[in-house]
Amino acid sequence: MPGFVFTLLAILVIAFLIMLTIQLIRIERTIIDISEVTEARVKKLYGKKDL
Repeated sequence: MPGFVFTLLAILVIAFLIMLTIQLIRIERTIIDISEVTEARVKKLYGKKDL
């Protein structure tokens, strides 16, 4: 019985970590998209010279 409980807890922890990883990847993609939009607006305002 303790082995079953340990296995169940391990599965729950792994599932939680996988969901957390997926959320972090989504947040990273959102930040990259926001950065690209901001960069495009800055280039539009200040020209195409390197900052």
